[in-house]
Amino acid sequence: MVIEEFETSNVFLRHPDRRVFYSSAWSQRFLVPFLAYRVAMALFTLFILIYSFGDYIVSGYGAAWFFIYATNWTLLIQTIYYNMAAVVTALACCNIGTRLEIASNRRLQTTSRRTRLESLLPGENGNLADAESDCEDTEEENLTVEVSEAPPDDLCWYHKTMWVLYNVMVPIALMITFSRSLAMGLNMSFEWARSGLDPLTDILHHFCNGAIVVVDIFVSATPTRILHVIHPLAYSCIYNVFLVVYWVSGGWGITGKRWVYPVVDYSDDNWRASAIFVFAGLFVVLPVFHLLVFGLYRLRCAIVRCVVGTAAESPERTRLLSE
Repeated sequence: MVIEEFETSNVFLRHPDRRVFYSSAWSQRFLVPFLAYRVAMALFTLFILIYSFGDYIVSGYGAAWFFIYATNWTLLIQTIYYNMAAVVTALACCNIGTRLEIASNRRLQTTSRRTRLESLLPGENGNLADAESDCEDTEEENLTVEVSEAPPDDLCWYHKTMWVLYNVMVPIALMITFSRSLAMGLNMSFEWARSGLDPLTDILHHFCNGAIVVVDIFVSATPTRILHVIHPLAYSCIYNVFLVVYWVSGGWGITGKRWVYPVVDYSDDNWRASAIFVFAGLFVVLPVFHLLVFGLYRLRCAIVRCVVGTAAESPERTRLLSE
């Protein structure tokens, strides 16, 4: 239910199954093909980053201008995410995560047994043997409860980091692709399209980034929460603060103008329109794109449910792996 998305708990980075961050929405059994996909995405985003950064150097603009544009910020986040995702999936393929879970379950068994012994000593009938017997009788039941019921949070720090990066890059990448397509449809052009940069850089920056995140939405099992809009919102606020600081410090864009983007010009004549544009982008356009991502996520869940049903590997759970 969509109404459940607005529960306060969904603000936090909690999920009962860490497998959604290293497996496909279509099957969690075949990790090797999914690893091949993630390695391909990691190499592709790394290629885009290196190629575009090199284009700035070869064109004579230098590295400094590369880091003033939101497109390049987002590209850097994409590269970090896909390479991190490839590493996490590779570790899962090597059963490292499984071994850790087995070790955790063994510790859980030991703790459960010890707790039961302490609670029964000197035994219900007055001796230690009875206590151990009572503990053994209930040990299996205790373990069944612990294993079958998903914990409220099964994520490590790197799973949560991946989730934040995913929440940031997906709606922002779609916004960038939409903005560039709208500019082309209106027979407009961004300043770097008129510069000496390679046209391939423009294509890789503004179209490929949006395409790969759409593919990832439908291939990976990564979930989307409506209340996680705070992540791309925080990222966008940080970038807009950077633009203000950059403008105040006397910086200029790639075309030699005081603005980085023509629609974000804080000079005396344009600052009001620019402020309205920024606030509309932050609190109207960005939430709309985040809701679009959530809609695509729910569409993926519906398609997976129709094609393969619920996760067969987890019969205790009635939800999809990606839900």
